[in-house]
Amino acid sequence: MANRPRTTADDWIRVGYELLGEGGPAAVRIDEIARRLNVSRAGFYHRFDNRRALLEAINETWLADGFDAYLSAGALESPEARLRGIGYFGLGNERLRRADQWLLVRGPREMDLGEHVDNVRGRAVTWLTPHLVELGFEPRDAERRAFVYYVAYLGLGAEIDARPTPVSDDELRSLIDDIVDLVIAPGRVSARP
Repeated sequence: MANRPRTTADDWIRVGYELLGEGGPAAVRIDEIARRLNVSRAGFYHRFDNRRALLEAINETWLADGFDAYLSAGALESPEARLRGIGYFGLGNERLRRADQWLLVRGPREMDLGEHVDNVRGRAVTWLTPHLVELGFEPRDAERRAFVYYVAYLGLGAEIDARPTPVSDDELRSLIDDIVDLVIAPGRVSARP
């Protein structure tokens, strides 16, 4: 019997995460991951109780990627640079950007992810708001601007993924700069009932 390569839980998560970006949660199939890893599906059950446990692990990895992007941006000196960095590091990570699209843009329509999306939206706005307050905006206005940033971030991610050719790093930076410039422009972002 030929020796089969050994896999770890991280291997299954990595390939599952790639599949998520390619086709959403429905694409995360145990048989397909095993095929890509060149192993039998039996190895999956040595690492996870079921597919749901794998999806939860992928979700945790996705949240960690988003938090890593936020922390990388947090090392930047000014609040404006941090706002730009959040976009650069988040949308510049293809794996994170593609997962964002499935879990936050497409997924809610295809699956019951409303509570999940509300949680992520709340977390994103909570992370963004202090940077806007530091720029001098009143807390309520800063929170509204943070929401606008979040929506623009997701929209730009969808646009990037829909393009037939990749977006260059320079173009990505320019687009993020435009979003931040609009979000921090003088004036109040009005809340509509």
